[in-house]
Amino acid sequence: MKPVNALAHIRTHFIALVGIALFLAGFMSVEQSFDRVPYNVSSSILRSPVALKQRRIVLMVVDALRDDFLDLKEDWKFVSNELVEQRACRLAVKVDSPTVTLPRLKALVTGRASSFIDVILNLGSPELQEDNLVSSLVNAGRHVVFYGDDTWLRILPHSFHRSRGTHSFFVNDFKEVDDNVTRELPSELAVKDWSLMILHYLGLDHIGHVEGPRSPLVGPKLREMDDVVRQIRESAPDALLVLTGDHGMADAGGHGGSSGPERSVALVLLGTPCLSISTKQTVWAQVDLAPTLATLLGVQSPSQSIGSLVPPLLSALEQEEILAALKNNTRHLVELNPGHEQEIMYLDAVSAHNKWIIGQGSFRKVAEGYNDVALLMRNALGSNHAPFDLYAMAIGAVTTLMSTSWIILASIVNKYESSSFWLIMVGASGILGIHSVACGFTFGHSLVCSSSLISHPLHILLGLELATITLEVVGMAKKLRSRDFPLRVFSIEWLLLAIAVGHTFSLGSSFCIEEEHLTWFVLWPVVLLVATVVRRHRWPFMLLLMAAHVALCHFNSTGDKWASTPDLEDWLVGKPMVTSVLLALSLAGLPFLMSGGRAVAYLLVTLIYLQKAASSDSVLAPINRQFSSDRGVMEARLFYLISTAWLFFRLRGRSKRAAFRDWWLLAAALLQRPHDVATLTYATVAARLVIPCFSNHVIAALAATTLGWTTFYHQGNSNQLTTVAVAAGYTGLTDYWPLAVGVQLIIRTYAGPVLAALELAVRVDGHRKALLAWSGQRLLAACFYLLVAAWLREHLFVWSVFAPKLLYEAVHSTLYIILLPVLWGTRK
Repeated sequence: MKPVNALAHIRTHFIALVGIALFLAGFMSVEQSFDRVPYNVSSSILRSPVALKQRRIVLMVVDALRDDFLDLKEDWKFVSNELVEQRACRLAVKVDSPTVTLPRLKALVTGRASSFIDVILNLGSPELQEDNLVSSLVNAGRHVVFYGDDTWLRILPHSFHRSRGTHSFFVNDFKEVDDNVTRELPSELAVKDWSLMILHYLGLDHIGHVEGPRSPLVGPKLREMDDVVRQIRESAPDALLVLTGDHGMADAGGHGGSSGPERSVALVLLGTPCLSISTKQTVWAQVDLAPTLATLLGVQSPSQSIGSLVPPLLSALEQEEILAALKNNTRHLVELNPGHEQEIMYLDAVSAHNKWIIGQGSFRKVAEGYNDVALLMRNALGSNHAPFDLYAMAIGAVTTLMSTSWIILASIVNKYESSSFWLIMVGASGILGIHSVACGFTFGHSLVCSSSLISHPLHILLGLELATITLEVVGMAKKLRSRDFPLRVFSIEWLLLAIAVGHTFSLGSSFCIEEEHLTWFVLWPVVLLVATVVRRHRWPFMLLLMAAHVALCHFNSTGDKWASTPDLEDWLVGKPMVTSVLLALSLAGLPFLMSGGRAVAYLLVTLIYLQKAASSDSVLAPINRQFSSDRGVMEARLFYLISTAWLFFRLRGRSKRAAFRDWWLLAAALLQRPHDVATLTYATVAARLVIPCFSNHVIAALAATTLGWTTFYHQGNSNQLTTVAVAAGYTGLTDYWPLAVGVQLIIRTYAGPVLAALELAVRVDGHRKALLAWSGQRLLAACFYLLVAAWLREHLFVWSVFAPKLLYEAVHSTLYIILLPVLWGTRK
């Protein structure tokens, strides 16, 4: 047997990452398409001969306009007056998860629920191929104009008669991004060659990302939007104006999760009052807007739309038009979801409609009958989703499991035996043979059964690697059974092994995933207790660390149920002096934690303070703000320039891992919110006091893992996309640079886990064994979670709870692959 080297570790971890990626691909499959099944009855029952009048509509999308923002009547004077005078209709709308822009826009124009894969595609926004509201107008020879979020231009290229986009991802821009839209209004409102004008304002969403919904900037922004509404209504009184949002805004700012404020969206139709029709529905779905807007515009609804018409918004139509539209919409939905019961209900509504035509029956009763059937069908269709690719999920889970087993065994044995070439070939042939049979007889539709030119070499490579890893796992398991490698652990340290296993099994509960911070907040004191028992002379330090931990738990409310509870961040609002002192004290300690180059470190922490003072009013500037750059862009760029040169200089010396650890610590401090810098100081001090307490590398790795994820949650992160601090990605930027934004977001989000891993690599003798144990413990949790996600794939919270956690695990594994050469290096 030969010692485990960096190449073998990277190879195995990469194969584990491939397994996670395969599982994700099978789990987050593409959207379900519906086949329409026409009735075998007279077409006169099915189709309405009434042609709807063509109207003009302005669709004004205010990004992150949640419903309760409209309750601020002082900020919506014009809209509120229109509602009081019954010249407008306000309704409540709920959107589906995920609450990010791309899937919400797709739902808005196609009328169908999107899949969770759109969270990933949101960064690229591929062209929308399916039938939609805009394409219906274009195909009818009518013009659509657009101004605002350039996501629309990416998903609907060549669809607009005139257009101009603004960058949606540069969240530090609150004003210009909206001024660029409003500037186009006078010229567009003066012409009447368009049928639909789409405006997408981003400023409110950007304020939410950076400062949250309680920011003093929200009120002025809402008043600005109210003035835009007034300008449109006065300049184009013949056009209906639909004011809505693509998604809401979390109480902590941002969006992407499934909380009430994120899913609650405002909807106001100006130019007509609400139609007085009794309906069982009090809160409408976002998918209902596509068929409703199509009806008001006088075009066909999107063919894959699962939305129900919204009768209260149809008061601009004649009664005959309303019933014809309701009839066609209900027929469409029943054809998408055929069944005896719904067909009978539909035909009953048609019968009542025919009686009304000849003067018998009530208009309201007929409309309510159609609407009841349509809502029933919409809810049934909305609960459907694309079938999971179970074969891809199974291959991904097995691949991850074998790779995880290799890493765990290697952390104990620290040696592996290379199998013979012929044995590997026989194993790979067996795996590929089973795969071919499975694809040929059962799973031919699976993405891993693709027969493209590039897929065959990939199948062979994965089969060879899987066979190699399996044979090496068998060899290490045999060596372990010989008991030549006993795991020397103090009796009290078994408690840490027990809680690591307990945390892994806790991932089987949706509550424990949503509130995972509670698990780590409890486990870290257990680590401190065990460290105290093992090294009793350090008990005063452990007591201080415990007290500081209790305080840090109140820095940021996170999770789901307690995310909106008051915390230190809320208390610091309006207290720049306290915030500045806390930030200065936290930064002042960082140079003393550096292993070298303290003079440069002092300069860098000074730049960090100046950057935060320039970019936020919550930090007092030591110099006149007129000498600071706009939002600290220059200070951030100077920091990266100097710190990168400092890092390269130190990498030439003997302390490579320590050099990278120091750089990561300072870069993370730059990207954290001012009060969160203290969590990094705490994590560094705690790592240096606690990790050396454990002589066993496995226990040291468990302690580092616990510290890393405790810090992750100290900083307000969670397993929801809502808590991703998008604003941090734009530090030092004046435009949208995807790579720079992505790197900074990863540093900001995973600052704690990576810092703990770097401290583990620097502090522990035989750090490679510790890194194997560290990655093994994390992959074991991830592997178990894959099985949980597969088992609970039909769970009610699968997309709001389990899917976001999968993304976090995938990104963390990818990050570890990238950093592994640094962590594994030969020099401290």
